[in-house]
Amino acid sequence: MKTARRLLSVVLSLVITISTVGVAAVSAFAADSGIDSSDNTASGISAKTAETELYETKASSVQDVSVTGTENYEYAFSVLELVNQERQAAGLSPLVMNQSLLDTAMQRAGETSAFFSHSRPDGTSCFSANPLMIAENIAAGQRTPEDVMNSWMNSSGHKANILSERAKTIGIGCFEIGGYVYWVQCFGSGNDTASCPKPQNTQSTKTISLATGEFEDFFSGETYSYSFSVYRDTSLVKASTTVDAVLCLHNPSFGVVIFVDNDGVTWSSSSDYVATVDSLGKITGIHNGDATITASLGYFTASADITVYGGTEAVKGDVTGDGQVTLEDAIYIQMVPMEMLELTGQALENADLDGDDEIGILDAIIAQKMALKML
Repeated sequence: MKTARRLLSVVLSLVITISTVGVAAVSAFAADSGIDSSDNTASGISAKTAETELYETKASSVQDVSVTGTENYEYAFSVLELVNQERQAAGLSPLVMNQSLLDTAMQRAGETSAFFSHSRPDGTSCFSANPLMIAENIAAGQRTPEDVMNSWMNSSGHKANILSERAKTIGIGCFEIGGYVYWVQCFGSGNDTASCPKPQNTQSTKTISLATGEFEDFFSGETYSYSFSVYRDTSLVKASTTVDAVLCLHNPSFGVVIFVDNDGVTWSSSSDYVATVDSLGKITGIHNGDATITASLGYFTASADITVYGGTEAVKGDVTGDGQVTLEDAIYIQMVPMEMLELTGQALENADLDGDDEIGILDAIIAQKMALKML
C-alpha cells in the first residue's frame, strides 16, 4: 500500500501561478503571486472586494473530509530565518512567528492540498481563516525551505508580501501528504515582541470543508467542482486474499491526488457473494466473479470494479455464498418476490434458476428441489 501511495504522489514539475490581476498561468517553480487583503480592489482580482466578504467563513453547503500528513515545523522555522535574511538585506525589521498565524498557516497548507488557491476549499476567501492575516503566499512541490524561498523571491507578488513594510508577524505552514509538500505564509500586522516556540514535527489530521456541487473561486471567479476516485492495490483479487482500497480526492486546480481518511466514509460491495469490503476499505475476494466497490462520503461517491479469481465458480441457486444449494438459499429466494429481501450482484444472478430474468416462486421451488437432491 505504501508503494501505491508513493506512485500516486509523484511530485509535479509544474505548479499553478495566479497573477495579481487574476490571470492563471503555469510556471516551473513559482506557485502563485501572493495576495494582499488591502489591494484587492486595485489589483482587479475580483469584484468581491467588500471587506466584510473577505472574512466570510463558509459556503452554504459543504462536506467535511479529513486528510493526514506531517506538519514540518523544522522547515517552517527555517523559512522564517530565510524571510528575515531577505528583510534585513532590504533594511526591514524581522517578522515574528505568531502562534495563531502559525496554526492558520498549517491549516491552510492542508487546505491547499485539496484546492490550490487563495480561496479555501469551500470557495471562500483565505482571509476567513484568520482575521489577523493581511496577506498570503502559497506554493506546492518544492522540497526544501531554500527551494520555496527561491520560488517566492523570484515572483513579484510573493516578494512584495515578504518585503512588505505592513507585515510585522507571520505564520508559516509546511504540510507534507503522500510525498508532496504544501507551503503557506500568512502575514500579519500585529506587534508581537518574540516568536512563539518551535514545536516538534508531528503527524496531523486536517478537517477540510469542501464545497458541494460547482463552486466559484472567491478571487479568480473560476468555477470548479470536486471529483473522487477509488484506488485499489489491484483490480484482480485472488479469492481468500485481501487488498486495500482508498478514497482519493482530486485537487481540481492542478490535478494532484490525495488520499482521504476513512472518517465518515462508507464502503460497500455490489456483490458480497463475490467480494466483501470492510469499514477500512479492505476488500476480500470470496467467489469468482465481478463486483463494484463503492465509497460514499456524504455528498460524494466513487466506485471501482474488481474481478475475483482463483476461487470456486458461481453455483446456480447459491445465494448465501457457501458454494452449495441449501434450504436456506431456497428460503432467501422465496423472500425476494415477497419484497422481504433484496439480492444483488452474483447472488441475484444465481437466484434466477428458471432463466426468465426475474426472481419468482418457481426459482424458490427449483432451489428447494436442488437442496433436497430431487433435481
